[in-house]
Amino acid sequence: MTAGTTILTLLPLAFTHSTDTVISQTLGIVVIGGMITSTLNSFLVIPVIYEWLQRKTNQRKNQAPEATQNLI
Repeated sequence: MTAGTTILTLLPLAFTHSTDTVISQTLGIVVIGGMITSTLNSFLVIPVIYEWLQRKTNQRKNQAPEATQNLI
């Protein structure tokens, strides 16, 4: 929610075509890009990596008892 409101607030700054606001326009575009990237990162990339590591850990735990039983 906070990222969404920040992006919406900065949209007018990013799309202003006045010559006085070239630096502000660039800053607005950069901040909007960073907010979108960080939001996608926290909602998509991190959960996918967490799930992948969790499955990998569960597979190792399931394989470990079988290996010790073969030794006995």
